[in-house]
Amino acid sequence: MNLVLDCLVSEWGSWSECDATCGTGMMSRNRTVVRPAQNGGKHCPSLVQKRGCQGFKCQHHQDRRVMRGDLP
Repeated sequence: MNLVLDCLVSEWGSWSECDATCGTGMMSRNRTVVRPAQNGGKHCPSLVQKRGCQGFKCQHHQDRRVMRGDLP
């Protein structure tokens, strides 16, 4: 008799670095399949999670007028 085994996955890994150094970006984390489903067991859940992040290494201009396009 074949045992019905559900998919088994690992714990989540660490979140990646934000993929944007300035402005809105994404970060992700992964997990792996420890045991695939067998004999009609439940399929594996998602192996990747993503979430938004904010990069903060933006370069700022000293003269704010340049950013707005104002003439001197």
